[in-house]
Amino acid sequence: MPLPNPDAAVRAIAAELAALHVEDSAAILGALNERERKIIEQFLRVHIGGFQEALAVSGAAAAYDSSRLSPWLIQQLQSARQEGGTLTPTARQALLDCVAKLHPVSP
Repeated sequence: MPLPNPDAAVRAIAAELAALHVEDSAAILGALNERERKIIEQFLRVHIGGFQEALAVSGAAAAYDSSRLSPWLIQQLQSARQEGGTLTPTARQALLDCVAKLHPVSP
């Protein structure tokens, strides 16, 4: 039987930690000793870096027909560009991609 891969387990923990609210992940990281925290933080940087690279490659500017969107959705998309917006860059990009597929700009 093959031995378990500890890096795979740590990567899975980092992915789950990255999905949590910032305050929750900070509380969890705060409970770890310094060595454990450094290991998890490195895996978090790698995990998050993968998303940032994917966003940079995809281009971040999706074209959509804003006349077909609700005022609330337009506000969410606009506020996400500003500091302190309610959406993370990854969530904003996912939302933009969906909106562009559902309501593309008419030629």
